Amino acid sequence: AGWSRGIWSTSAESPRPRVALFILVALRVGLPLFLRALYPPTAFDATLYHLPDARAFARAGSLPFLRDLRFPVFPQLDEVLFAAVLLLAGDISVHLVQLLAILGTAALLVAWGEGALSRRAGYLAAAAYLGSPIVIHLGTSAYVEAGLTLFTTAALYALWRYRQAEHARGWLVLAAVFGASAAGVKYLGLFFLAATLIVAFSRPRRPSRLLLFTLVALAVLLPVYGRILYYTGNPVFPLFPAVFG
Repeated sequence: AGWSRGIWSTSAESPRPRVALFILVALRVGLPLFLRALYPPTAFDATLYHLPDARAFARAGSLPFLRDLRFPVFPQLDEVLFAAVLLLAGDISVHLVQLLAILGTAALLVAWGEGALSRRAGYLAAAAYLGSPIVIHLGTSAYVEAGLTLFTTAALYALWRYRQAEHARGWLVLAAVFGASAAGVKYLGLFFLAATLIVAFSRPRRPSRLLLFTLVALAVLLPVYGRILYYTGNPVFPLFPAVFG
């Protein structure tokens, strides 16, 4: 019991057991995930357009309009990350990008839980997240939801720190960057960007901070959605064709 209390204690009296526990947990959790990520890509959407997009970007050295694919243009931030990895290794390597994303999300949950409640709460939050089968599936395949979740969690964590740290501008900028990055991965990220904006300025209302958040978010969004608009005339192609044509 005393050793267990030492593990969870935030004091520096017994660092060795905590370090040993961390290494054991990292190996126990990370090694099976790493081995699973080494399986060849067979997921439907991954082989239909996520990987072909990334391969085309890597070959072209740019972001062309891919007329022959299921989605010729889309929010494709994760596919750009995949393309960077494909320049160095094969298709399997992109799974490690998503694996890194879910591990990064788990680390954020640990930090958030520890800051808001306790270290144990942070570990429990990360365990609940990594214990979900859908998280493991998406985090070891060439889907983009793991990246979406990472950027969304980072945006909400930065927003929480902004409200806790007497509204420090740096955290607000990070919330805008990560929220817009989530929208750069998938259209669904636009919802979380809007939610972050609403929560950030529910109180107190500061027009200068609202302008700062908006400008930073637009700077991140413009390359993604400007490209879609340029090629199709519809910034959310192929959605709402009755509105945009």
